[in-house]
Parts: sequence; structure tokens; C-alpha cells
Amino acid sequence: MHIRRGRPTDLARLMELEAQSFEEERRDSEKVFRHSLASPHQEVWVLTENRQILASLFLRFHPRTCRVHSIAVDRAARGRGLGFKLMELAHRRARKNGCRRMSLEADARNNALLSWYESLGYRRTSLLKNYYAPRWNGYRLTRDLQAGRL
Repeated sequence: MHIRRGRPTDLARLMELEAQSFEEERRDSEKVFRHSLASPHQEVWVLTENRQILASLFLRFHPRTCRVHSIAVDRAARGRGLGFKLMELAHRRARKNGCRRMSLEADARNNALLSWYESLGYRRTSLLKNYYAPRWNGYRLTRDLQAGRL
């Protein structure tokens, strides 16, 4: 396995991973992906195996906080720890960029995902009413980067 920065030539595969990982209402547009790939305040990373992109990570940097905007893993590659590897990278990149805290949002209905983030040291800090759509809530989760290593 290899992790590298995302490139504009990865756009089609990034869009495929997005479609596999998120409901249509939650998917970002091609315009958003292009912006993320070019932005000086964002990073896109891909995890590859045999030159095939299996997973992606989108990070957004704010003063002292790194936000995990998106993490997506190919359906056929789930359960292999790829998400964990990308979260380790997210924490390293955040520390390198001077961040003290990580944040992310997750679907309030997805208990398995929420439990996974909590196992990584994240805690629910706020309920986001109608975050994804009407009657479709999310949670904001945060983690102090000083509180141990991931």
C-alpha cells in the first residue's frame, strides 16, 4: 500500500469513491473536488495498492483545527484498516500544520461509524439538526491532538 497526494487526474476515481460511500444528497460536486485539489488550505490524499486508488481523504485546515471533510473507502476494500491508516495520516498532517484539534461530522444514524470515531479518541461535541437534509441529523466530533497518539 502507498499513500500519496491526490492529483487532478484522480478526479474520476475520487468521484466514484464518493458515490460508493455517500448518499446522493451528501456527495460533493465535481467543482468542489476540483477546488479541494487546488486549494492551499486543503489536502487530498489517496491510498493506492497496485496503482489502484482504494481510499481517499480530504482535509481542510483552519487556524489550530484540521477538519476531516471526507474519508471514503472502496466497498471491496472495506474492513482492511484503510480508514485507520488515513486517519493516522490526517493526525500527522494536522500536527505538521500546527493544528491542536481535529474535527469532523458524521451521520447521527450511523452508530457503527460514530463508535469507530469514538474508538479513535473523538467525542461528540454537538448535535447538528437537519445537517444533511430535513430530519437528517449529524454529529460534530472533535479530538484534542495533544491527547495521545493515534
